[in-house]
Amino acid sequence: MTWPLRADADLWKGTTGYVSAGTGFKGGNIEDGGFTAGPETLTNYEVGTKSTLFGGKATLNLAAYSEDFVGYQVNQVVTLRDASGNTLSTSLRTVNAKGAKAYGFEAEFNARLTPVDHLQITLDAQHTELEDLLTIDNRIYDGADFAHARQLKVNEPPHAAHLAGTVGYGHVFALGSGAAITPRFTTHFEDKSWLSYFNVPTYDEQKAYTKSDLSLKYDEPDRRWSLEAFVLNVEDATIKTNSGTFGPIGAKVWTSV
Repeated sequence: MTWPLRADADLWKGTTGYVSAGTGFKGGNIEDGGFTAGPETLTNYEVGTKSTLFGGKATLNLAAYSEDFVGYQVNQVVTLRDASGNTLSTSLRTVNAKGAKAYGFEAEFNARLTPVDHLQITLDAQHTELEDLLTIDNRIYDGADFAHARQLKVNEPPHAAHLAGTVGYGHVFALGSGAAITPRFTTHFEDKSWLSYFNVPTYDEQKAYTKSDLSLKYDEPDRRWSLEAFVLNVEDATIKTNSGTFGPIGAKVWTSV
C-alpha cells in the first residue's frame, strides 16, 4: 500500500507554499537460478513554494526534498567461470542494498522578458548515498569470488550529479509576411557523477561537462507547418552512460560508452 499527503496555503500575494509526504513501492522478483530480490520502498518528504512574479510575466518554483529508500534495488550482470576462465553462465541479477538516501534542492525560473523573449533557468543540487550493500564487481572478478566482495555503504548511485542546471533563451523574430523565425539556445551543465554504484575512480567517472544546443525554427504565416534546424552538443562533450570491461580475469580492459 502506498499513500500521499499534501497541504498547501497562500503565503502572500502570488506565492503558494506546500508540504507533502508520500510513499512508493517496487515489487521484488524471482530470477534465473532461483535467486530472489526483495521489494523496494520509498518515503519522500518535500516542502516548497510556487510564485508568480512581475505581474504574471515570470514564475519561480522552489523545493527541498528528502528521500529514504529501503531495500534499494540495483542490477548487475553476473558471470560465472570455470577454473580455466571459460564462461559458464551470464545473467542479469537484481540485489537489494539495505537502503539509500537522497536529499536536495530544486529551483525553476521561467520569464517572459518581453513579448518575444523567453528565459528558462533550472538548478538541481543533491546528495545521495547507498546503505550497506556487500557485493562483487563482476566487471573485474568472477561472480562466485566472494573474497573480493566490497562493502558499498556511502557510495553514490550512478548518474546522480551533486549539481546540475540548464539555461535556455529564445527570441521570436516576426516577419512582414506574418511568418516567424525563432532562434533558441540551451545549455546544460553537470558536475562529476559515477557510471556505476561501485564508484571505481577514473573508470566509473563521468567528468563535469556542459552540453549546449542551438536551434532555428521557421513558422509559416498561418502556423499550419514549421521547419526546424538544430545542432546538438555544440561542445562535442563526451557524455558517458555506462562502463564495463572485456578480456580474461587478471587482464581486464576497461571501456565506457
